[in-house]
Amino acid sequence: MPSLTFQTNTSSTSGGPAVSFLAQPIGNPSDDRRVIVGVMAGFAAAVTTRAVSAITANGINLLEAVQNNTGGSNGVTVGLFMGNVPAGTTADIVVTFAGAVSRTGIGIWTCVGVSSDVAKATGSHMATDPAVVTLTPIFADGFAIAVAIENNGCTYTWTNATEQFDTTVDGAGHSGAQNIAPGTSLTITADYSVTDARCGMVAAAWGSTPMGGGNDSQMLVMP
Repeated sequence: MPSLTFQTNTSSTSGGPAVSFLAQPIGNPSDDRRVIVGVMAGFAAAVTTRAVSAITANGINLLEAVQNNTGGSNGVTVGLFMGNVPAGTTADIVVTFAGAVSRTGIGIWTCVGVSSDVAKATGSHMATDPAVVTLTPIFADGFAIAVAIENNGCTYTWTNATEQFDTTVDGAGHSGAQNIAPGTSLTITADYSVTDARCGMVAAAWGSTPMGGGNDSQMLVMP
């Protein structure tokens, strides 16, 4: 079965189109270790959207699972990205955006035992409170991760996901949550303590393909 570990969350207010987070913990090396990074970014100017154009961990490109963003004054970008990073116990995470951002936070998870970097199911909810995402179908033996941002100071109440961090970064609220072995369908809710349209949440689920190719775990019985 897949194994998921939350590692850390951190933030930067340096701005610019590329933001670096150096020497972040990613756990024990493993040939099939995947690094999952949740990105939460906001910008103050009235500009077009600031999508993540690339993200690397120790120079390895991470695959986008899901991202969404809003433009205009105080817009936000939020996304989840995964990639196989087998070596090292720390990683330099570099997030490149389509343009300059004001503040950026990341949450880092690692996992082993998943069958693909491609998420089984993804979803997003932007601009209204609460944020609700339903993931279906998903692997019963897998896991789901969600990250959210509110470009205003707030805290979060999660439903059907266990909160891993809830922080304020230069006036913006960032949070991430997870669900282990969520079943074959899962609805995750992030309730913001501040009602503000400058917000967004994304979620994704991964897992392993068992023998027979179904969604549920199977047991091999030897004769």
